[in-house]
Formats: sequence, structure tokens, C-alpha cells
Amino acid sequence: MSTIPDQWKLVTEYVNQRGIVSHHLQSFNSFVDNTVKEIVRANCEVRSSQNPNFFLRFDSVDVKRPCVLNEGARELTPQECRLRKISYSAPIMAKIQLRVSKDDPIQRAEVRIGNLPIMLRSNRCVLNGLTEMQQVQLDEDYYDPGGYFIVNGTEKVVLMVEQTTANRIIIVKNEEQIEATVTSDTHERKSRCQVILKNKKLYLLHNTFGKNWINVVVLYKAMGITSDQQILQYIGNNGIYQEYLTQTIYEANELNIFTQKQALAYLSKQFAPRSFKLKKSLMQEALDCLATVILCHIPVIVKAEAPSKTNIEEKQVEAENQQQPKVQQPQTVYNFKQKVIFLSEMIRRVILTQSGLQPILDELHSLSVKQGFIYRHITRFGLTELLFKLFPPQNGKCLNKQQVNMMTLNNSSLSK
Repeated sequence: MSTIPDQWKLVTEYVNQRGIVSHHLQSFNSFVDNTVKEIVRANCEVRSSQNPNFFLRFDSVDVKRPCVLNEGARELTPQECRLRKISYSAPIMAKIQLRVSKDDPIQRAEVRIGNLPIMLRSNRCVLNGLTEMQQVQLDEDYYDPGGYFIVNGTEKVVLMVEQTTANRIIIVKNEEQIEATVTSDTHERKSRCQVILKNKKLYLLHNTFGKNWINVVVLYKAMGITSDQQILQYIGNNGIYQEYLTQTIYEANELNIFTQKQALAYLSKQFAPRSFKLKKSLMQEALDCLATVILCHIPVIVKAEAPSKTNIEEKQVEAENQQQPKVQQPQTVYNFKQKVIFLSEMIRRVILTQSGLQPILDELHSLSVKQGFIYRHITRFGLTELLFKLFPPQNGKCLNKQQVNMMTLNNSSLSK
């Protein structure tokens, strides 16, 4: 398959066996069967800051077949949508639990939370599985491959876009400096993290900290790796790494950051300005940011343990001043080992690229197209991205007072 004619034979064989839209249909089927449920599962619980007794939980969600709900759930066909200038869509039904006030029992109901456009010939389409004669009776072309939507009576095709692969380290050269970039993408959030080498010092850049460049040694110490020797062991004891890490460690020492508490206090002052008030302390917010926002695709082990002295020092002093027993309340403890290993790999690749032992991405494109494609993927359509923009995932999403009042007014209709 080294010559162009041989490669086109492979393309022709693929089209003959699978068709020209099979990848669209498989992607859409996977979206409605799995991805929609995962997005709702990431936002399953809704709370209210105005009413602490308010409780709303999504137990399950399912995308039905296209129908007209106000006409007894009558089946909706694509040809009818074309003639009536309406969208070929299906209701999204969710099973929920709702409680508005403390004395109210938890009500369970199945409600419609929206409509989703349905791709023709997908597993949710009414044409799926019909014979040629049955499709002719519905005024449909049996040889129509599908793979498109009908929106307000107009057929909308799917565009494919080449994008950078998520959750993969990509090395690029930008303005005479080497950068390791990772676009972390999970079902809960999406963020971008950069490790930059400048003036033989290593920094991390993330939108959580605004335009502030964070010394990577400070990050290590904030994640519990306080020994400089241990940091070198994670990245590498080779002389190549020590040449660049020495300056970075020296800068962290100039900031008087030697312990995890000092590192978290420093990070808490680097947050970008926010328009809302934090419910947690700044140090705890910095710790949670390291665990759930920065490199969010790397899992962090969470376990409940008794807090260390550094974490409860202020409470103990206050208890001693009031001549009361020392405060020993359990707290959330994070294990950052996997995240530390991934960050070390980013730093290692930046140093190897700067030393000329590893090619950057632009050079890799010119070396081999096959190697270049491991850093890219084809986005077939943006339904997932669209839902993330419309419903940004938030753990423990809160409603305002007006939204709670609307839920209270509709509470009686759920029980019917």
C-alpha cells in the first residue's frame, strides 16, 4: 500500500463494503446510546443555594423515536417533516426524583427534557429496519444512504473537521520556546494545560491561574512532593534534566516555598479574578483545582482520612485558646501519584525536545504522515460539544431563587 493507486483501491473497497456514511451512523448511534447518558450522569444532581431542602436528581435518560407528542405520540416520518417544514427530532425522556420542601415526599416521574434531531437511517430513525416496499409507502427513497438531519424542513449534512487529539501530549515550538500542550477532555469538563520552557525554567500555564506562569516545582510541592530529590527522581536523574531543573528549583526556593502548605497558599493567590464568592477556603480551593481541573483526564484517588497537622493547625490553636478539645474532623485526602507521573512525562518531553533528542510536532508532520495522524482526529459532528456549551457540567449544580419558584409551580404537574 505504498503507492497512491494502491491506497485508492483500499478507499474504494471500504466504500463498497461500508458505504459513504457508515461512520456518521455509527458515531450518532454511539452518541444517543452512550454519550448522552454519560453527560446527564455527570450533571445528575441539582441543588439550590436559596432552598437547601430542594432536591432534583436525574436517574436515567433515553432518546425515543421521532413522534408527535401532542397527537398521541404519533410516529413522525422524514417526508412529513420535509413537507411541513418541521424538524425531524425525537423527545429526550428522563426519569427524575424531585423534592421542593423538607416535608414533601420525593416524587418520581418521567418527563421530557428536550428534543434531539435524529439522523436518518440511524437506530432511532423510523426507517431503520424497514423493507423497500415499506419505505416506498412512506414516500422515502430506499437507496437514500441517510446520514443527515432535517431541520425546519431543510436537509442538513454533516461536516468533518480535523482537530488535535485530546488527552495526548503534543510538543510544539511557539515564539522560540518549546511547549508541551495537553487538551484534557472528559465527560465532566474540558481544559487545556501547557508546560513551557523559557530561559531554562519550566512553567505551567492554565486559564485557572489567568496569565500567571506557575513554577512546576511549586505544583509538585502543592501535590505533596516536597523533596527536591524526589522531584528529580520523577523526572529523571540524567544530567540533561538536571541542567533545566536546577534553575526551576532555585526559583521556587527564592519564593520561600518548601512545604505543601506554602505551595497551596502561593497557588491560592494566583487564581484569576472571579465574579462569585468561594464557599471553601482558598487553600482548599487550590487543592481541589489540582485534583479536578488541571489535567482533569488523569484520575485522582480520593479517600477520607484524619487531617494532618498542617491542615488543622488553625483549628487546634483556636480550640486550645477556648480550652476545648482539639478539633479532629475527617477531610478529603487526594493521592496525586498518577497526575505527578503524567506531569513529569510532559516536562521530560519538553527537555528532550529542547536538547534535540525528540522531534517537535511540525517536524514530525514532514517526517511521516502516519506518525502525524496520531496527534489528530476527525470530528464528525459537534453534538457532544454543543451539549457541553448548552449545559456546562457542574458538580452539584445550583439553582437561583427564580428557578426554584418555577420548579415549585410545576411541582403539582409531575404528580399527575
